[in-house]
Amino acid sequence: MQVKKSKQKFRVGIDLAPASRMKISPGTAVHVLHQVTALMKMDVPWEWVPVAESPENPLLDITSRWDPSILAGKSVWRRATFPLAAEWKRRGCNLGFATAFFVPWMGIPVVANFFDAGMFTEHYANTWKSGGRGWSFRLIKTLGSYAVRRSQKLFTDSEYWKKILLQRLPPGSEKVVVAPCGVKPPSPCVEKTPDWALTLLKPYFLYVGVFSDNKNQCGLLEAWKRLQAAHPDFPSLVLIGPHAADYYSARIAPLVASMPRPQEIVIPGVVSNDDLAWAYQHTLGYFQPSYMEGFGIPIIEAMSYGVPVACSDSTSLPETAGGASLLFAPDDPETICRAAESLWRDASLRAKLSQQGRERSAIFTWENHARIVAEGIESVLFG
Repeated sequence: MQVKKSKQKFRVGIDLAPASRMKISPGTAVHVLHQVTALMKMDVPWEWVPVAESPENPLLDITSRWDPSILAGKSVWRRATFPLAAEWKRRGCNLGFATAFFVPWMGIPVVANFFDAGMFTEHYANTWKSGGRGWSFRLIKTLGSYAVRRSQKLFTDSEYWKKILLQRLPPGSEKVVVAPCGVKPPSPCVEKTPDWALTLLKPYFLYVGVFSDNKNQCGLLEAWKRLQAAHPDFPSLVLIGPHAADYYSARIAPLVASMPRPQEIVIPGVVSNDDLAWAYQHTLGYFQPSYMEGFGIPIIEAMSYGVPVACSDSTSLPETAGGASLLFAPDDPETICRAAESLWRDASLRAKLSQQGRERSAIFTWENHARIVAEGIESVLFG
């Protein structure tokens, strides 16, 4: 980016807290971890003022030269909406960067990440209400609506989310900036087979991500139930990611138990980076069955390993995949079955999608993401 000339040295506060919430909100945590890491490598015409929530925050080491503050205690939204503003003011900040959409209720001007605008969609409203969390949904939507109005810039990761956010802004607004996510380079080949994979006696397909109704593991498992019944030699399914115990016991375990061959469904939970790399390096293909995604980092991550991808034809996923995947309807297990059978039977299709996926994933870098964000911050500071 081009450095602006100014007699004043601006100070930009940045909230590091979301990067430490890997178990609670892994998608946002990964976004913020890579985003801030890339931003800190840039030569920018302002000083950063990082604020973390505890000494264990994973971003403290790379922000140490900026003398980070530790602002502990309180819930996520209370900390972000009230004490954070006072801390940024105390340290002389001209602008604050809310790396999750929770913005200070008052104080200095702010810009904000909006990786997920699902709170403004009917799908999320119905999901939260059906789970008995209607009050929580109303609170999140209220805070999100305020963030949209108060922020000088909103950084989102897809054109899909941009359209959702623009519906809440005056016509012609230039407040929303699309900064596509990046993807880490693939890890070197991992030779050691993870303990959880030792029971795999067949090739397998893979899913990675948190378990929830929106992520639609149940739809994927329903498709696998039909596939197992139709094909005795059909590949296994591995689903990696965090899951709440009550959700797993109520929604996932009964489906697995009803399978013709439940032992061929492997759910190891959260795994190490080496284990995840091994899973990508050995799978036949990757499935993303979500009803709604703001970007879909796992499909790009899979593509970077040369894994053929099949994903939902909903929300941002076709935009992110860019024609380098098979598409299916997330609410129709038969379309998932057809995609799985195609990837299983057709080696030439897998090779084609593997090549297309590698080319597609190469355009997504965190360095490019950080450049777009920094230019947005610069436009607010310097006009």
